[in-house]
Amino acid sequence: MSQPADSFQSSPSAAGNSQNIGARTMQPIDNVVCSLIEHARPTAEEMSELASDRKGFGLVLILLGFIRTGRSFLPLASLDLSGLSVSARKLKLLLSSLPSGPGVVETLRCGPHVCKDACLSVLLDFLRTKAGGTGETSSISLKTLNLSNCDLGEAAVAIFHHLPRCLENLDVSGNRLRSVSVQGLGSAFCFGWIPKVLCLDLSDNPLCPSGIKALSRALSSSPQSLPLQSLKLARTKAKADGVEALAEALKAKKTTSLQTPDLAENEMGAAGLKPLASAVNAEAVPHLRVLILKSNSLVLLPSGELDYSPAAELLSASALKELEELDLSENWVFDREIGGEGTGSQLSAAAFAVPGRFPKLRRLHLGGRMPSKQLAAFATSLGLGGLPSLQELVLPFGGCWQNPNPDGVTALANACSSGYLSDLRCLKIRFRYDMTGEAFAGLCRSLATGKVSLLQSLDLRRYNDDAEEGVLALAEGIQGQRLSSLESFRLELSTVKGFAASGLGLAFGCGGCLGLQKLDLNWSEEGDEGVGGLAEGLGGGRLSFLRDLSLSVTCSRRVGGTRMHSSGGGFEHRQGPFPPVFDSELAVRPELCFSL
Repeated sequence: MSQPADSFQSSPSAAGNSQNIGARTMQPIDNVVCSLIEHARPTAEEMSELASDRKGFGLVLILLGFIRTGRSFLPLASLDLSGLSVSARKLKLLLSSLPSGPGVVETLRCGPHVCKDACLSVLLDFLRTKAGGTGETSSISLKTLNLSNCDLGEAAVAIFHHLPRCLENLDVSGNRLRSVSVQGLGSAFCFGWIPKVLCLDLSDNPLCPSGIKALSRALSSSPQSLPLQSLKLARTKAKADGVEALAEALKAKKTTSLQTPDLAENEMGAAGLKPLASAVNAEAVPHLRVLILKSNSLVLLPSGELDYSPAAELLSASALKELEELDLSENWVFDREIGGEGTGSQLSAAAFAVPGRFPKLRRLHLGGRMPSKQLAAFATSLGLGGLPSLQELVLPFGGCWQNPNPDGVTALANACSSGYLSDLRCLKIRFRYDMTGEAFAGLCRSLATGKVSLLQSLDLRRYNDDAEEGVLALAEGIQGQRLSSLESFRLELSTVKGFAASGLGLAFGCGGCLGLQKLDLNWSEEGDEGVGGLAEGLGGGRLSFLRDLSLSVTCSRRVGGTRMHSSGGGFEHRQGPFPPVFDSELAVRPELCFSL
């Protein structure tokens, strides 16, 4: 006698058979999905983009499920939620779906939406229960937390109190943090909650002196030495009082591992530089490698007077032997001639090149203004091997237009051909009145000797006449493959004769710098010989890596006694061997453009 259908379905054997049938049905589907996932292999960046898209959110959950259950082995070292705009419930679902294990979501980037209202509570719960790397419930080890540009104010305090102990990098730049917020961060340092932090970025926050003081107290009050290596405080309105407090904290020697302090654009003045130089001389930062002091009015006192002694003290320090990068741009530290009024003989740019003082210095940015004698002293020292490791040099505006003294540029040319700058990769020279035609030619010839053959970036600007000899020297160097490492080349001239510009343009077609990626040329000429040579050179098919081409060329002709300027308006890429990915401006006859 047959059993009723409902009785049959409710029997254990029937249920088991039903489950087996379902499992057999799902197995091929799983295999197909796994194959599709392995074929597509979406990156962590692509999965982050899907999560930020309402239509892709569900797909991300499926991908995470396959990773979490071991059916897929997609890498997920980072997660970017900066564009996320879902509800708190969905955010919680996403974070709870993250797989566990080493190398999973070691980097988390958040956005404004994640850091406010109900979503903030979800983030705090995630940091507390899952991101710590220890304990029964922790499943990932978060090493980098990026909260930049999240519109954070006092709400940041709650985040600071939930930071995982395994955290190594914290970026809260570009927010609204003030003294109260920094006090919350300071508590995390004081109580040893974040003992492994290596990099801290507080740039672009209105901390003011009070906020810097709060941070400084926390750093100096830490129960143990901190492994902090990078401290970025650029544009935090620190001023002299804040920098002085930071210098005193450094002297407590709880941060002796510090390698990179970024104090750019903080209006510290000479009053702030003095205690900082004192801390350096006290060997408070013995492993200092990068010091960024850009745009700080380093020689200016509150009274408006000038004081060069703190700068002289810093540059004469014997504790900077590990320094690799120094940025003094936009500071006017060397704006006086050596021995001039208000200066001392110690404040010479040659201080950089004293043998043994900066043996590892690779990048040097000298901003503001540098007179001819200062440049001559500095360049002469370079030519004697004063900075043996130098790779990047940025020289500022300088010279006197009434009585140009070319000695500084000549000394620089001698240094380039001496062989002591063989590691130079980047040279940028701002406009200088003392770069006469003869001095410019000498510099270009020295660059073309092959003694700086590793040069990758060259930026030269000259607004006087008589540039032809120098331009032809550069053309010869390029054609002779003595500048073969060039990747970026900028040349800005006022006027140049067509034959010289044409020679330079044709040189690009000879294959002397095959790796050139960026080319920026600016000049004026009478006629169109120069731009014609350039068109022929670029059309030669030897610049296959060129991605960024910027041209600003003005051609003129004399008709009777009047000089006429031709203008072609916009530039349109029509044909050529390089991809049409560039910005360009051109003021020439339109038909010349079509050869490019």
